[in-house]
Amino acid sequence: MVTTGVPPRMILSLYREIVRKGEQTLVLTDLEFFRRKVRSEFEAGRRELKPENVSLLFQAGKRFASKLGGLL
Repeated sequence: MVTTGVPPRMILSLYREIVRKGEQTLVLTDLEFFRRKVRSEFEAGRRELKPENVSLLFQAGKRFASKLGGLL
């Protein structure tokens, strides 16, 4: 069993938060493209095995989620 340093439940919660905020706030971006891009980034992060790297990816995702409404 691989320990990630971040519980999978928190990662799933972050994914849902980013998708939800994107659906609510993005106007000039194709939502299907946005969903595909977010999913592909999370799938790529899923392959990361080092707990410290998983934590860094999670923190980067949290920063992105907090700034999502202000990108446009």
